[in-house]
Amino acid sequence: MYGGFGRNNHSFYSPDIYSKWLTRGYSIAVIHSRGGAEYGKAWHQAGVKAGRRKVREDIASSIRELHRQDICTPETTFVHGMSHGALLAAITTISHPELVSQVICRVPISSTKDLPKTTLGRQWLDEYGDPQTSDWDNFMKEEDPLACDATPQSLSNTSWLIIGYCHDAVTAISHADSLVERVNNLGGKVTYWRYSSKGGHEGACDPSERIAHERKLWSYLSQKASETKMKATHSPC
Repeated sequence: MYGGFGRNNHSFYSPDIYSKWLTRGYSIAVIHSRGGAEYGKAWHQAGVKAGRRKVREDIASSIRELHRQDICTPETTFVHGMSHGALLAAITTISHPELVSQVICRVPISSTKDLPKTTLGRQWLDEYGDPQTSDWDNFMKEEDPLACDATPQSLSNTSWLIIGYCHDAVTAISHADSLVERVNNLGGKVTYWRYSSKGGHEGACDPSERIAHERKLWSYLSQKASETKMKATHSPC
């Protein structure tokens, strides 16, 4: 999932996904939510500013459809997002914790309040609106992972992997730190990989270190999928 800034989230081929996920009988679903550009300009515009809730609703509806088609169950559903996609994975799970069991947030955006403080953040104002306006607190209560309303211990049945890079110039490490704290406070089980490697939003600069981080991620996913499959009658998705 990505759901923002008019970016496409089309299907793709990955040798790792094929060999380490699909060949083991697991499934993968690519969600096309409003805010992206998969269906043209209107599709993108429907998911900006006040329409941000529609993006989250699209993702939740897609997950429910996977369950309805008996492809997976809430107990075997993983959601994965990177950067803005990680924000959506987080806000969707916090809003609908009954839909998923495993959440992977890589270099997440978690706070929208401080967008005007950075050059890149100011470019997001057309997408989210201006946090300095008087109605922003109401917006944050629905669409900001750190500020949205949530029931205490509502994430107690979810496990989270959160990955951040200390030298990330796009998404400051404080976003990942704060998301870890929020999930912990809501009872979620958190694994946090906080890398100090030279690198940034796309991972470590050193190729061997980047490969090592990817292998570590696949090892984690394989272990969680195996544990999940043993507890359920459906394969992970």
